[in-house]
Amino acid sequence: MAPKFLAYVDKKGRPLNVIILQLLFGCLAFINLAGESGGNIFNWLLALSGLSILFIYGGIGLAHVRFRAAW
Repeated sequence: MAPKFLAYVDKKGRPLNVIILQLLFGCLAFINLAGESGGNIFNWLLALSGLSILFIYGGIGLAHVRFRAAW
């Protein structure tokens, strides 16, 4: 189900691309420890994720309206 570039496994059986991706997302967890600005950055990330949900639901609603109009 994942993209093909995540399926790469080296000779020892380690999924290197997945490990690198996990390390990159793991670094986001340490943003909160970045002093006084860490909380501010974390709030921005939360706001961006909330905004993306609004765009997703808007796209679903638009697709639904276009589907019903074509039906």
